Amino acid sequence: MSDDLLEWTKSKGLSDNAISDELESFRDHQYKRAMSRPDACWRNWIRNTIKWNGTPRRKPTYRETLAAEM
Repeated sequence: MSDDLLEWTKSKGLSDNAISDELESFRDHQYKRAMSRPDACWRNWIRNTIKWNGTPRRKPTYRETLAAEM
């Protein structure tokens, strides 16, 4: 994945772990046609992930982790 595409993905609010998970799913996806523009396919994949999951998955902040433990 290019640095530009990684930065675009992070700008959508996904954590490094979520990006890794989505990239693994993206690579395993069975495409019926060869991808002529993989970067465009990735951007569409991430947009759909956000649309279907409501909000991007992200790593909880330190405060959120502490609050959950109390």
